[in-house]
Amino acid sequence: MTIRRFTVLAILLAVCVTSYMVWRGNEDLREFPEKLEEAIRLCRMRTYHDPNYDYEVRYPSFFEQLPDSLIDEPGFSQFRYWDNWVQIELTTRVIPNKDSLSTQEGMKRFAQLHHAKEQVMQDDSFMLSGPLYINGSEILNYRYHSKFVRHRRFWFVQMLVYPINCERAVRRLIQQVDDWKVVCLISVEQEKMDKSAFEQKARTWREKAVSASLHYGAGREEAEDIAQDVMLRLWQMHDELERYQSVEAIVTIMARHTLRNHQRRRTVETLEEAAIISLTSSPQEELETKENEAWLERKLQQMPTTLRTLLYMRQVERRSHEEIAQLLGIETTSVSTLLARARRTLLEEIKRRNKR
Repeated sequence: MTIRRFTVLAILLAVCVTSYMVWRGNEDLREFPEKLEEAIRLCRMRTYHDPNYDYEVRYPSFFEQLPDSLIDEPGFSQFRYWDNWVQIELTTRVIPNKDSLSTQEGMKRFAQLHHAKEQVMQDDSFMLSGPLYINGSEILNYRYHSKFVRHRRFWFVQMLVYPINCERAVRRLIQQVDDWKVVCLISVEQEKMDKSAFEQKARTWREKAVSASLHYGAGREEAEDIAQDVMLRLWQMHDELERYQSVEAIVTIMARHTLRNHQRRRTVETLEEAAIISLTSSPQEELETKENEAWLERKLQQMPTTLRTLLYMRQVERRSHEEIAQLLGIETTSVSTLLARARRTLLEEIKRRNKR
C-alpha cells in the first residue's frame, strides 16, 4: 500500500513538473521594450481628424484617446499608452504665432523653451528633441521628440513623450512625427470668412474714421488719407478685434493720433527742408542726399507691411512701444522683437550697399 501511494505521488509530481516546464516554455520572457517594439511595428494605425483646425495625426490602435470632456484647448489632441509603469504620449496642439516668427526664429525660441538638445530645420518646419522638462523640472528617464510646422498664423506642434529605454521601441512613431505634414482646408476657409466679415464692417469703420478726423480739424482730403491709414492698421490687427468692446472707439482714437502725427510731421518736414537747404554746400552733396533718400525709400517699400508700419510709427511718429502695442493690439514684447528685426534688416542692406 505504501509503495502504491508513493508511485501515485511520484506520477503526480512528474505531471506537475512537466506542466510547469511547458508553461515556462510558452511564457514570453522578453523585456518590455522589446515587446512594445513588436506591438507598435505590427499594429494598425488609426487616423484622427481635428474638427477645429482640420489637421490629421496617426496613432497606434492600442493607444487611448484623451476624452474631449477633459480638453478645453481648441486644436488639442492626445493619445496615451500606459503599462508596466511606463507612459507614452502623442500630443498635438495649435499655438498662435502672435509674433510672426520665421521658422528659424521659432526654432530658436522653442528650443530654448523645451531645453532641446537636437535641432533640425526644414523649409517651414523644424524638429526638436531632448530630455523632458515639466514646469522647469527635468523628468528623469524620459525624452521627447517633436515637430513644429509653421502654417499661416499658427504653429502646429506634434510631440511624442517616451521613456529613454523605449527609444528603439517607438522608432516608428518618431518617424511618423518627422514625416507629419499639415494641410488645413478649414483654416483657409476661416481666413476667407475673416476677410469677408472685416469687409462687411469696413465701410462703417472707414466712415467713422473720416468723421472723427474732420471733427478734430482735418480737411476732407486729409481725412480720407487718415481713414486709409486707420483701415490698414485695423486689418493688421483684425484677428484681435473681437477682444475690444467697441471697435469704433478704437477707430476714433487711431484717427485722432494719426491726425496729430500728420500735423507734427508737417512741422518736422518744413524744418528739415530748411536745414537741408542751409547745410547743402554743393550740387554734388545735394545729389548724393537725394540718391540716399530714394534708396532708403525703396528698401522701406520692400519690407513687409507690418515691419514697415512699426518702423514708421516708432521712428517718424515717435510713438512709445506701449502706445504702438495698444494701437495695434499686440504685446509690448512683440513690438520690441519686430522693431529689432526691421532695424536689423535695414542695417544688413546698408552694409551690403557700402561694400559695393
